[in-house]
Amino acid sequence: MSQEKEKILNLFRKNPNESLPTSYIARSVYPDEYEGILEVQNGKFTTKEENKKVRREKSKIHRRILHHLNKMVGKDVLEVSKRGENGEKYFKLNIDEGEEIIYEDVRKRQVGITKPVLPSLPIENYESKGVVKKYKDKNGIQSLILF
Repeated sequence: MSQEKEKILNLFRKNPNESLPTSYIARSVYPDEYEGILEVQNGKFTTKEENKKVRREKSKIHRRILHHLNKMVGKDVLEVSKRGENGEKYFKLNIDEGEEIIYEDVRKRQVGITKPVLPSLPIENYESKGVVKKYKDKNGIQSLILF
């Protein structure tokens, strides 16, 4: 399994219930390259040629990420959940709550991801009333405290 795929799967392991945009995934998988691109893009004194070069580099990174993401969509590990602004794709895990998936690639390295079961009661109303407080652990485990 390539390092890119492993980093992508680790992102979804940390956020199993969320839908992640391509730009967030690219920024997480290639942090140094993406940060350099954003510095040049947000710079005050850049020429048109520098802007073109930076946009090309950014699109290369997005194409690399999309290549890996689309392969995972083909293997039914991920699914495209929606399309955002400017055609940006949002991806989420293609598993149900409580279901576990073990992703194995050519090099026999395995990554296991489990989607946690969400409570069946909507607690947002109770949170706004101050009856319940929701905390998220550093491991991604959610806890509830009743008052």
